[in-house]
Amino acid sequence: MKLSIALLALVASALAANRANAQPATRTAVQIVSDFVTASGGLAAWKKHRSLSASMTLSVVGMGVDGTGTTLWTSKGQYLETAEVPNMMTMRRGGDGKRFWSQDPIDGLRWLQGAEAEQTKIMATWMGNMRLKELATSIGSVAAIDNLDCIEAAYKDSLPVIYCFDRKSHLLTLEQGKKASPQGDTPYVTRSSDYRDVGGIKFPFLQQTTAGPATFSIVLQTVKWDVPTSPAQFKLPKAGKT
Repeated sequence: MKLSIALLALVASALAANRANAQPATRTAVQIVSDFVTASGGLAAWKKHRSLSASMTLSVVGMGVDGTGTTLWTSKGQYLETAEVPNMMTMRRGGDGKRFWSQDPIDGLRWLQGAEAEQTKIMATWMGNMRLKELATSIGSVAAIDNLDCIEAAYKDSLPVIYCFDRKSHLLTLEQGKKASPQGDTPYVTRSSDYRDVGGIKFPFLQQTTAGPATFSIVLQTVKWDVPTSPAQFKLPKAGKT
């Protein structure tokens, strides 16, 4: 589950990705992803539900910047993400599963296109990373990073992303890519940990994303299945509401 990476494009500069001490890949991408799906709880457990909400705390490590966030998904691909840092910014991003929008103090309210739209649609997809094989145009195993099993996923409109999985638990522990924004592509590395079972599915309760000099920490507070939703929640907001 990927949460609020879009916020980093507003507060962080480019990251030089380091793949030191790389080791040859020993397993196929299909094997790696299949083991991840099983370790996470499996598709059948997801298919029992129709919506999912999460609340979280946000912080920029070492900078005294703290905030809160929420994310809402539905099995129809509807998506709503919010992030608020008091006295600094409020960001919202969402869509109905077909078109996606974003609203923040820098770029205003706008429909997303190209790489931004595709990246948001991937984040909005029900069952998320469990469906990597169908979301990507291709996947292939690549050299290990930090002794993890790694694959690279290519996409139609956005840049490739590397996903790395723990060799014992098979859970996703590292993601490396570039986040598209009007200001350009921002390289990032996200590390996920503290996996906990919620209704038969494992979620990372801690995610730390590094971009340039900043490390952005997300700590899940609640994860709830089958919350009530309305189509109105995912519509393009009225201009001026931030």
